[in-house]
Amino acid sequence: MSRQPPQFNLVDEPWIPCVMPDGTAHELSLRETLARAAEIRELSDPSPAVTVALHRLLLAVLHRSLQGPDSAEAWHAIWTGGAFDMQQVGGYLDAWRHRFDLFDAEHPFYQDHSLDIASAKPIARMVFGLTLGNYVTLFDHTTKVQSAALSPAQAARQLIAFHIFTLGGKVGLTGGDSASGGPLATAAVTVVNGDNLFQTLMLNLHQYL
Repeated sequence: MSRQPPQFNLVDEPWIPCVMPDGTAHELSLRETLARAAEIRELSDPSPAVTVALHRLLLAVLHRSLQGPDSAEAWHAIWTGGAFDMQQVGGYLDAWRHRFDLFDAEHPFYQDHSLDIASAKPIARMVFGLTLGNYVTLFDHTTKVQSAALSPAQAARQLIAFHIFTLGGKVGLTGGDSASGGPLATAAVTVVNGDNLFQTLMLNLHQYL
């Protein structure tokens, strides 16, 4: 019997760490997080970099699916409605669902399967907070030989954080040019918080033409 390739689609699989009003923590899918944004108190991951990256991803999906907001009036209409238009958001997620699969054979989410990799690297190269080299004995017990293991949900969270905060470099590639640093590698980041996730996302959702 042939082994089925793994699948983990971020649109429908639970992977976003959400804190509810009663303080309980739940992992929700991308679709459910946006649909229930007004019911969620906040996003919270042990890594601040991951928490920031999750907000940026949700904002990107909103800008693209809502085609805006393109004016102050459009922004105010969403705010007073108290929820995102899931017909628009869901339509976008359905149309591009195939690009949100972490293990897709052709277009794995946030990855390039065609890259020529020199050798496998320990997961600590991608996960902020894990260390290698001389720092291991000081800060954690992860080693190059015995590296940490990540669930698909954890890997997805670390992947999007790595993309925006990486310092760049060759990162194990065979030949080719060095990659540039992520857009927030040298930046200070501010997330304006509201009373719930819907308000937080709206307060950071700029006019977008």
